Amino acid sequence: MNQYRTSQIAKMMDIHTNTVRLYEEIGLVSPTQRLINGYRIFNDRHVLQYTLARLALSMDKRHKTIRKTAILISKSVASGNNTETAVLMNILITGIENEMSNARSIKDKYNLVITGKEQKEKSIYLTRKKAAQYINSSPDAIRNWENKGLIQVVRKLNGYRVYIDDDIEKMRIIKLLKGLGYSLDAVKERLDILTAELDDESIYLYGQSKEYKKLMKDCDIYLIDMEKAKEISIKMENIIESLKLFDI
Repeated sequence: MNQYRTSQIAKMMDIHTNTVRLYEEIGLVSPTQRLINGYRIFNDRHVLQYTLARLALSMDKRHKTIRKTAILISKSVASGNNTETAVLMNILITGIENEMSNARSIKDKYNLVITGKEQKEKSIYLTRKKAAQYINSSPDAIRNWENKGLIQVVRKLNGYRVYIDDDIEKMRIIKLLKGLGYSLDAVKERLDILTAELDDESIYLYGQSKEYKKLMKDCDIYLIDMEKAKEISIKMENIIESLKLFDI
């Protein structure tokens, strides 16, 4: 197996030598062999681990959950936990696919609304936990959106919250706009404008809802982001498979 010095790894990865050391210190790569003089010696396995870490860190910072999962994968690989790595890789790929599905659902829903072709399906009634699972989010996130006034939740007679179709659609939009870097205040403003425009019957005659068009553009941008994340995840998966060859 080839051996490399810190400076060589830094040059290969286009990072500073201090960053090379930092990756080892925070567990993004496995511990290195040390010479008597204290110098680090890396091998081909480390090269792949550094490449994996660089890919994980290249995930868009706005998509926090996806990026966090990618980084956890890099650390799991470095620790040699193959079972955990497989689980996390599945979570990453599934998460990206769910995000893409959410964005497409928004586009499909509002394309039908704006053209007057929407057909009301049987309403759904979900608990907060189920609603969170439905849109690939967390109950705490939904609670925060409620507290900020982005969702006006309906309560049953027993006091429990229930979330219906319109709530789910709003949650999808909130999640998408948050993923594009909007603050919750900005998201609320966007939602209020969209609701007001969709309540104006004239837009269905002339298709002049500016907020609708803006939302469709946001969906396209988000889908492009997710395609990039998917490409990165595939590269990560290929590196993980290559690393397994060292164990044969």
